[in-house]
Amino acid sequence: MDLTDTITQESGAIPGSSEKGDNFGFEVTLGDINGDGLQDLAIGAAYETLDGASKAGAVTVLRGSRSGIDTAHHIQYFHQNSPGVPGANEKDDLFGVEVFLSDLNGDKKADLTVGAVYEDGGNGALTTLPSDGTRLTSTGSRFISPPTAGISTTGAPQFGSIVAG
Repeated sequence: MDLTDTITQESGAIPGSSEKGDNFGFEVTLGDINGDGLQDLAIGAAYETLDGASKAGAVTVLRGSRSGIDTAHHIQYFHQNSPGVPGANEKDDLFGVEVFLSDLNGDKKADLTVGAVYEDGGNGALTTLPSDGTRLTSTGSRFISPPTAGISTTGAPQFGSIVAG
């Protein structure tokens, strides 16, 4: 198992590679996704270029182990072109500028909330990815934008720019 104190996109089996300006790790959060009592780590890379879309953004999820964060096994990688994840990778969405692991449904497993503050030209959006008890899944994911939350888009509200519990 590849365990380390410093994690980059070059660590273990983490998807992608370190490019200047990805902002990998600009936002991080800990939570227990599978209920094993160990903290798992979600890492935002809001400036990641994907499918030719600069600053589309992505989130990498690493599992906790008794020795620390595991960078080699059970890695999950989400962006808006991931199967089942609402939306699409678009230039400047900044998906992953905010990441937050918390129990959204009361099952004692952490679910992931991801902010994309420049979705739709700065209106912003939140995407939730629930835990299925073992890992995060796009099944049952939700996309929440200012119009779906009843918030005016006048002035580009950057919905999802701060996510806290």
